Amino acid sequence: MLDSFYTAQLRQGKAKKDALLRGLQQQGVDLKVRKQKHDNQALRDLLTNANTTERIEIQDDGLLQHVDPIYQQAHRQGWSLFPPQHFFSPNKMWFGRPLSTPAFFLWVALWYMLALFALLRLDLLQYVTQGLRQLLNTWGLLNRGLLRGLRYMWILQQRKK
Repeated sequence: MLDSFYTAQLRQGKAKKDALLRGLQQQGVDLKVRKQKHDNQALRDLLTNANTTERIEIQDDGLLQHVDPIYQQAHRQGWSLFPPQHFFSPNKMWFGRPLSTPAFFLWVALWYMLALFALLRLDLLQYVTQGLRQLLNTWGLLNRGLLRGLRYMWILQQRKK
């Protein structure tokens, strides 16, 4: 089953690559010049983890591949708000479902935008700074001068009112 999955992935990848190369050759593009112009050795080393000394590590529960991390599929199942996959993985497991990396980052950006909108529109930042100030006053940190900047910003906010 696993062999057929990777064989199908390889066939699809080869078919897409061949179609792209045929299209570029029909347009008269010199592929060697294009590769030399757009190749970045440092980026390629980063993406393939070429500087590692151990390619595959043997662990108690199986093998851990260190080279070519960008080609590894997301494998962790279960609920996870923050995906355990690396940045360059082709998909992320989010709430137990596979999601493509661009779609995942669009969702993250959307949620950050909504949180920022709620924070600014509902004026929640004022309550957060006041609560933090009260908490730090109980610890005596503001009087010791460790967070003078925060205290100064709060005083300026109070003067504007």
